[in-house]
Amino acid sequence: MVLVLASCSKNVFDTNDINTQSLLVKDDTCYCYLPTGFSPDGNGTNDILRPIHKGLNSAGYELIIYNKRQKEIFRTADINTSWDGTDNGKKAKSGQYIATIKGTLSCGRSFDVNQYVCAYINCVIPDDEVELQFEDMFDPLNAQSVFASGEAFCP
Repeated sequence: MVLVLASCSKNVFDTNDINTQSLLVKDDTCYCYLPTGFSPDGNGTNDILRPIHKGLNSAGYELIIYNKRQKEIFRTADINTSWDGTDNGKKAKSGQYIATIKGTLSCGRSFDVNQYVCAYINCVIPDDEVELQFEDMFDPLNAQSVFASGEAFCP
């Protein structure tokens, strides 16, 4: 597995029920993966945050994004709708957010997970302490994260 190491504050919330790793629920025939990083900068790479899935049921699905003040800024129950990094129609700031994702896979597995997500505008700031996985790193054929990201690092 190839990981991108980047700067994104981990201590916004004082709670132990938030994952710092990418969500990956998988079985033999289905999976759901939610990256821990995205860059809504309009360059065509990792511009939206969405689950990558095979066999995710639309009934009972929900994706909610909260800002660092735990205010809800995005919600969808449509598995085809993604977060574009906006808050009330304005570009959200670079930084840490919490994604809550709930769903059931066609193979019978259910999940309800809180996960840190880092949004980067223009470039990714390198950091040895935080591991980020972007959408372009995921290999849907093998249902695992294996590729290096195409994201640009800040100079």
